[in-house]
Order: sequence, then structure tokens, then C-alpha cells
Amino acid sequence: MHSTWARVNNVFFFALASLAAISVFVNLSTAYILPEPVPTIAQLRVNEIRRFSPHRGQDKAFISYDLEFDLSSVFNWNVKQLFVFLVAEYQSESNDVNQVVVFDQIIQDKTKAMQQIQAGFNKYPLIDYKKELKDVAVKYKLYWDVMPYVGALNLQKLGSYEFQMPDTYF
Repeated sequence: MHSTWARVNNVFFFALASLAAISVFVNLSTAYILPEPVPTIAQLRVNEIRRFSPHRGQDKAFISYDLEFDLSSVFNWNVKQLFVFLVAEYQSESNDVNQVVVFDQIIQDKTKAMQQIQAGFNKYPLIDYKKELKDVAVKYKLYWDVMPYVGALNLQKLGSYEFQMPDTYF
């Protein structure tokens, strides 16, 4: 007869193999669901831009924005949470792509996936250390990262809004 440890080993690894098979099934069952989210960016406007240069010259902009999005269709039974963030992207002479996160939020419930933000201020200011933020076209894009219970992360984006930064400080 088998010893107790051999029986425990068999039960443990059978349960582990079963759990792995169920996880693969869960991942494959939601991999081909194509949601149709409808995020909309209602309005984005620059509220304030200042020049701060106590030690080194830099441009720093604080913006006020309006944002409305609906990501409730992204949720299914394998979605644990969404990480939603609004990115400001611009080109400068020293860098081809500059990206700054303006707004970010973790959404864990389908009922909170539809939001309307009026006159929100950015968490993180737009900073350019070489004073190249003046008179630049800034594109705002809404991204969301789907974090499932089982499976790979999935980064998606939709919506774009372009704004021309002022050429003078105020």
C-alpha cells in the first residue's frame, strides 16, 4: 500500500493540475470577448500655465478638464478591475514623445465605470524641464488597462482631444 505522504502528494498535485486547467479555461473563455466601450472626452481646457525657474528653467502647467466616459461594457466575469488614465502627449525639440498622466483611477465595480468629471484638476502637472511646452499641440488620450482575475493584462485606448498650449505665460 502507498504511504500517507504519497497519497497527500497525489491529492495535492491533482488539485494543482485541476486548478491550472480551470485557469486556462477561464482565460480562453474571455479572451475573444470584444467589448464596445464608449469613452468620450467632452472638453479639455488649460486652466493655468506658469513658469517656475528657481534653480533650473522649466515649464509647468496645471489644467482643468471635463471628462466623461462609460467603460461598463468592458466588465465581464473575468475582469477584476480597470486602471483608467488620461495621458497628455506632446512633441518637443529635445524629445519625440513626452507623456504625462493627468488623471488616473482604479475602477473595481461595473456601476462605477460610467463617470462624468466636471472641472477636474490634474493630479500630476505637465512639466517640461527644457521650457519647450509653450505653443505646443498637446493630445489627450484616454487609456484603460483591463486587469483580469486570470490571464494577461490588456491595455486599450480610445478617444483623442488636441489642445494648443498658449505661447505666453500667465
